[in-house]
Amino acid sequence: MILELMVDAPKDEHLVRSALAGDQAAFGRLFERYSPPMFRMIRAQVGDASLAEDLVQDTFLNAFVALPKFQFGARFFTWLYRIMVNTVGQHHRKIVRRRELDARVHQVSAPAKGADALVEIREDSEKLWRALAELPEEYRTVLLLREWGELTYAEIAEILECPVGTVDSRIARARKMLLERLAPK
Repeated sequence: MILELMVDAPKDEHLVRSALAGDQAAFGRLFERYSPPMFRMIRAQVGDASLAEDLVQDTFLNAFVALPKFQFGARFFTWLYRIMVNTVGQHHRKIVRRRELDARVHQVSAPAKGADALVEIREDSEKLWRALAELPEEYRTVLLLREWGELTYAEIAEILECPVGTVDSRIARARKMLLERLAPK
């Protein structure tokens, strides 16, 4: 999916130029194109569809405001995903200041295995989301971009503006911390 989006970079540049010239439909087309994969990534991170929709809207609002600062020659999707990372990060910081992140999963889809199996799956999912929420932001972000966003290390490095080696070490460290948190005690 991400590779398909990267191929159309010239089309994105045209839409950005049109949006900057006042064509609201052009920005709408960028929204239509990037909001579905962004929604999936954010939903994986926050575990709540309604909140994910709000954060996608916030991301695009932030992008619209910052659009005049877009540097042509850069890929729009990378620039936009960087705004998404910052928007989601701001949200997490607000939540952490007020209370612990509510990391419940709203729907668990599983084959009918009985009530006990569904309870166990729900408990495992909630444990995973709690463990993810406990990770420091820099580690949670790279892990989610890689695992749920299915981005390459190079794409993540570009979005986070850091070396690929840093991405590699952060992902390895994030996986280790996650496994430690999920290990039976």
